[in-house]
Amino acid sequence: MSEPVIHPLPLAAGGLGVRVALDAVASAGWRTVQATLDGALALLEGGGGGAAVAWCGVLPEAGQLAVVFTWAGVVEEATLQAVLRAMAAGVRHDVVVVGVEGPQDGWFPTLARLGGVTAQVWLPEQPAPVVVWPARDADGAWTLRGAPEATEEAGFDPSRPGVILGASPPLDRDEALFLLHAAARLAQVVRPDGVVAWMRREVAPVLADEGLIDDAGGIDTEAVREAVVDALEALRTRPPEARRALVVRLAESLGGETGIDEAAARELALVMRALEIV
Repeated sequence: MSEPVIHPLPLAAGGLGVRVALDAVASAGWRTVQATLDGALALLEGGGGGAAVAWCGVLPEAGQLAVVFTWAGVVEEATLQAVLRAMAAGVRHDVVVVGVEGPQDGWFPTLARLGGVTAQVWLPEQPAPVVVWPARDADGAWTLRGAPEATEEAGFDPSRPGVILGASPPLDRDEALFLLHAAARLAQVVRPDGVVAWMRREVAPVLADEGLIDDAGGIDTEAVREAVVDALEALRTRPPEARRALVVRLAESLGGETGIDEAAARELALVMRALEIV
């Protein structure tokens, strides 16, 4: 597995909580549970949920594993029912439906579906990030374990890419210029009011510090146009992971406010070509 990369935590528009017996988790094995979560996340993404995350928490007194799915888009009831069926079939045990729920303190993200790819989530512990999973201790009590490696012996799929979900890192000048340029293009095919609000919040403060936006919110169009060209050239020299993360940031944070339809997806593809990602 490659070194985990920091990825913005997808904004949650919905959440579904379920419970699985810890005995079923022990019987199936953590790798099978994760494969089941992977399938459920794919259903959520395919059903309009976009970026989705599976969270888990151990409830030893109830003898249950808490699972919460969060997603960024709009999901129909039929998709949620399909998720529940997939969970029950995957762990071969009844799944207790809690309903609308978000992750509680102490629960951890374990898998994230980001742009069609399922990634293993790592937690940013010191001195190094760790993966977490439920397991029995020496006395047979259920607890959480953490390790700096996602090994197959611990029940992980080592081939999955790794991510650390967290707050979006601050933008620099070149990144802000690129996002301004890309968002302006997307504003032609999605709701412009949502794009404008997003740009004012995410991009404008950086560009204002650079003197490209005045106190009244006006943009020095010619200066920005020239600066965008220079920014694209600079960004193309950055590592592929950094370029992909920038486009993902655009798609997920802006898509959560305006929606990404087919026309917007085509624009995103052009944006990716501009950074030589595809």
